[in-house]
Amino acid sequence: MQAPPAEIATPEQIERIHQASLAILRDIGMDVLDPEARDIYDRAGARVQGQRVRFDPAMVEAVIRTAPAEFTLHSWHPDRLLRIGGAWLAFGSVGSISNVAVLRRGRRTGNRRDYR
Repeated sequence: MQAPPAEIATPEQIERIHQASLAILRDIGMDVLDPEARDIYDRAGARVQGQRVRFDPAMVEAVIRTAPAEFTLHSWHPDRLLRIGGAWLAFGSVGSISNVAVLRRGRRTGNRRDYR
């Protein structure tokens, strides 16, 4: 038997979160470290100032409309494919470790070995 998704927020609360997110992307933006990614955003109409990229809300909403309702995250191991969206519920990390605290040397950028 399939259970319906948990309703953790009302539609009004979800809309408030969405509008706040649009305002953050418009007013604050985000730092994009990769120059090629910044060029792609620039060509798509985002405002690029140094590493900071800001997005017009209409641009964000247009891109959201193109997102699929479901998709698969593919793994190097075929038994570890991960379905996202629809009736699927997934918990997990989608990145690797960003930083590591090493007692003798302090903080440094993490790597795949650290993540494992």
